[in-house]
Amino acid sequence: MIKIILAVDGSEPSLAATRALIKHRAMFIEPVEIHLLHVSAPIPRLYGMHVVVDSETIERIIREDAEQAMMSSKILLNKWGIAHQSGHFVGEVAYTINDYAITHEADFIYVGARGLGAFRGAVLGSTTMKLLQSAKTPVVVIHANEH
Repeated sequence: MIKIILAVDGSEPSLAATRALIKHRAMFIEPVEIHLLHVSAPIPRLYGMHVVVDSETIERIIREDAEQAMMSSKILLNKWGIAHQSGHFVGEVAYTINDYAITHEADFIYVGARGLGAFRGAVLGSTTMKLLQSAKTPVVVIHANEH
């Protein structure tokens, strides 16, 4: 079985990565197991913050944000009848994706990226660069303008 991590953040590039994975899955001879993953950056805990916003509220906001970020990809996968499991975590995004991929013995990580800077499409965002530099699992980067 081929295990693929589809890391999404709710952006158009994430949706492009979802579309690419749907298109690419036919290339695999073995069955494909898809793990839809969203990682939220940690919210800094400021002194006295608990007085204004309690921990349960913060956790609910993070959970709702993760569900919103995964919603479009879930809809597309469901529309094509593609089974998947989903999860969300809080942590440094690139390292959390890598840790998840290693723990679940993933074969590929799919991510969407936008080109930034003067050379549109030539420069990747910092999270994608960190992911590419630290990943032990092959990373498939899909630019939003490719689909």
